[in-house]
Formats: sequence, structure tokens, C-alpha cells
Amino acid sequence: MRKSFRKKSAQAVTIIGGSDGPTSIFLVGKGKTEKLPLSRRFKEWYRGSRVKRRRARVIKKLVAEPHTPWELEIYLKKRYHAREYASYSRRAREGFRNTKSSIVWREHRNEMEQLGYPPPETKSPQDFRNRAQVEEWHRYMNEYDEAAVGLSDSLVPMDYHIYGICLKDGNVQVEIEKVRGLINVSFTSRAGKKRCAQAVMRDIYQYYGVTKKDIDESTDRYLTLVSMLTELPGKDLKKRNGKCVKKMHGRKKV
Repeated sequence: MRKSFRKKSAQAVTIIGGSDGPTSIFLVGKGKTEKLPLSRRFKEWYRGSRVKRRRARVIKKLVAEPHTPWELEIYLKKRYHAREYASYSRRAREGFRNTKSSIVWREHRNEMEQLGYPPPETKSPQDFRNRAQVEEWHRYMNEYDEAAVGLSDSLVPMDYHIYGICLKDGNVQVEIEKVRGLINVSFTSRAGKKRCAQAVMRDIYQYYGVTKKDIDESTDRYLTLVSMLTELPGKDLKKRNGKCVKKMHGRKKV
């Protein structure tokens, strides 16, 4: 068991919105590029310039071809034989809680402050090297999450679903919140076997797409989609997708 665990790696990517709760918005620490050796700094600069060029190509080619969450569900089932997690499963309950907490953080800050819970970032420790401050901050974030999840369904209406896609070397999870059109995609795979899952994720991103309004107004949906299409490989997408779904027939329900 220990051996197989070491061969696993994981990556999570959010397209629109997020299901990681308020903790997903924080970045700890500062960059130290100026302290790196000259050769390392040059590599970082070169890598950054390549990313900028890829991003520019993505933006140039991106067109408005949106699909609804309901259309995405049909696509996942038809193309990838995705299976929905039961609402009472641990994964679905955990995803629901995290998604609701994230929505509350974005949309209901005033209500939370009235309950005595200011936004978690206002409680951020001044010194992240201070263990006591960091632990206190995490305790407060947990309290905030619990209070957020406890808000009534009438105040925070949700229609949450999570689907699993089984691959030869891992699996992909797709979370969909239909009321707001939020989706979150993540995957787990064996070390060195990420490209198959990444190709599936890229295909899901592209299918869900963006609207003309998203492009014109540079919404979160548009900006995050551009970032993901820039980061994920896509040259052998169709070929790799075929290999990914080849052995998925006959899978049992999640």
C-alpha cells in the first residue's frame, strides 16, 4: 500500500468558481527569484516568456462557444461514461460543503459579518513563520466554514453534482453547481501519467467554453479558462482522449 501511494500524484484545477472554500484564496510566502543562481533565473525567465506566448495564442484563437451545465452533464456521460457520486457519499458531502463555503465567502460576506464572522483574509497572520498565529488563523477559518455551511438553503440555494471519470492510470472528478454555473475539475493519477487526465480536463474546459459577454468583459470564467488552456497540453488531445476512454466501458457506478 505504501508503495502504490508513493506512485500517486494529484492536481486540481478550478475553471469557474471554486469548491475549496475560503482557504483557496490565500498565498503563503514570497518569491525569491532574486536569490536564485543566474542560470536558474534565466530558465525562469525563459519559461515565463513561453507561457506568455502560449497565452497570447490561446486568447487569439478563443471563440464564444458556450454550453450549459446540463449540456456538460450529458457530454460527460456520453463521451467519458462519467458516473455521478451519490449525494450521501463522503466525496459528494465534502464537495458540497466546500462549494457552499466558497459561495458564501463570495456572495454573503455581509450576512457572515452580521453573525460575527468577518472575512478570513482579515484574520490573516502578520507573520506566517509564527506557528501560534497560523494555527489560530486556521481555527478561525474552520469556524468560518462551519458557520457558512450552516446558512439556510433559502439564502444560499444550490444544485450541486459531482461526477467521476475512470481512466486507465487515474480518475477525474467534475463538480457542477448549476444555479451559478460553477464547475471545478480535479484529477489523481500515477506519477508520470498525468497527460491523459490533463487531456480530458482540457477537453472539458473547451466544451464548457465561454460566452461573448465573458470575452468582452474578461470575466472570471474567461480569465480562468484562458489560464487553464495555457497550462494544459493539447497537441495530441484527440488521440490521447481516445486512449483514455477506450477501457472505460462497463465501469460500475460510483
